[in-house]
Amino acid sequence: MVDYIADYLETIRQRRVYPDVQPGYLRTLVPEHAPQESEPWERIMADMETFIMPGITHWQSPHMHGYSAINSFPSLLGDMLANAINCLGFSWSTCPAATELEVVVTNWLGKMIGLPAQFLNTGADTKGGGVLQNTSSEATLVSLLSSRTEAIRRQRAISHELDEDEINKRLVAYCSDQAHSSVVKGCQISRIRLHVVESDDNFCLRSQQLDEVIAKDKKEGLIPFYLCATLGTTSTCSFDNLQELGPLCKLTERIVYYDNKINSVLMTKQSKNVHLAERFERLVRSDEQFEVPVPRHLGMVVFRLRGHNTLTETFLKTLNSRGHTYCATSRFRGVSAVRFLLASQHSREEDILEDWKEIREVAKLTLRELQGTKHDASQCYEPQILMEQPKKKLTTGVKMGSH
Repeated sequence: MVDYIADYLETIRQRRVYPDVQPGYLRTLVPEHAPQESEPWERIMADMETFIMPGITHWQSPHMHGYSAINSFPSLLGDMLANAINCLGFSWSTCPAATELEVVVTNWLGKMIGLPAQFLNTGADTKGGGVLQNTSSEATLVSLLSSRTEAIRRQRAISHELDEDEINKRLVAYCSDQAHSSVVKGCQISRIRLHVVESDDNFCLRSQQLDEVIAKDKKEGLIPFYLCATLGTTSTCSFDNLQELGPLCKLTERIVYYDNKINSVLMTKQSKNVHLAERFERLVRSDEQFEVPVPRHLGMVVFRLRGHNTLTETFLKTLNSRGHTYCATSRFRGVSAVRFLLASQHSREEDILEDWKEIREVAKLTLRELQGTKHDASQCYEPQILMEQPKKKLTTGVKMGSH
C-alpha cells in the first residue's frame, strides 16, 4: 500500500484531474450484494484501478485549482500511525496523550500567527485556548454556539428577568456579504438572527459599515454578540479589516471569530505557489480576451472572459469537462468568474504553462461556439465588478445590513 500511494503521487500528472464518468457508473461495475468471501489483495488493488480510480477527482494534482486539500508524506504517515492506534480521544481520561498533544499543537499554531496570550491554552491570562475541529464549517458552528452561551450568561447577569429563550430571540450575529455560506447555515441551525453587512469596493468588511448596523440594531432592542470576520474569502480571497474590526468589537464587547477559509491552506510551504500565481496572473493579463476583476491575493487568481457572464460560465463548464485542468466558479455581486487556486505541493511552472495552454484553447472554442449569439463578446461587455454596486438580497432567517 505504501508503494502504491508513493507511485500514485509520483505519477499523478498522468491522470485526468476530473473523471469522465456519469452518475451511477460504479453501480453497474460491482456486484449487487456484498461478497461472502474474501478476495486476494492483488484482485482488490486491480479493482481499485479498474473501477474506483476512473471516478476519482485527483485533488492532489498540480492541475487541481478549484479547491485545496493539502497533504504531505509526513501527514500520510501520521494518519497511518493514528489509524493503527485508533484511540477515541474525546477527553483526557480516554487518551491523555491525544488531549495534551492537541493543547501543545494549538499553542504552537497560536504563537506562529501571533495571537495574544489569552488565546493560548497556557498562561496567566488564558481563557481556554484552541481546540481542533474536523472542518472549518464545524469550527464556525462551534464558535457560534460557544459565543451564544457566553452572551446569554452575560445578559442574564444584567437582566435577571429575561430567560434564555427571550435573550436568544434578541441575539444578533454579523458577517460580511463575502462570508462563507457556513455562517448562514450555522445561524439557521442555532436559530440565531444574522445580519449580513455590505463590504466595500475591495470586498472588505470595514468598521464604519458594521458600526452603523450595530447601532441600528441596538436601537431596535437587539443584542449584538458575534462577528465572523474572514481572512481569505472563498470567492475572491479578500481580507476583512481586522485592525478596524477588532477594536470596535472590543469596545462593544462583541466576540470576534476569524474564518480563515482560503488563507488557511496557503500558509505552509506555499511561497512557491504564490510566485506561480503571480506568473499565472501575468499570463492572464497579457491576453486581451481575459480580465482580472479583483486583486490577486496569495495563491489565488480570479479571472473571467470579457463580456457576458454566459461566456465565462460556458468556458468553465467546458474546461472542467475536458478533465485536464480543474477550476471552480467564483460569483460575486452578479458577476461570474473563475477561481484559479494554487495550493498543491506538486505544482511547477511547467504545470502552470500547460494549464494556460488548455485555458486559451478552451477560450477559443467558447468564443467560436457563442459567436453571433447574444452572448458574443464582440456585441456586449459588462463593466468590471469594482465599478458595480452590490445587490441586496433577503435570505430566509438572514437580514442584509444597510448603511
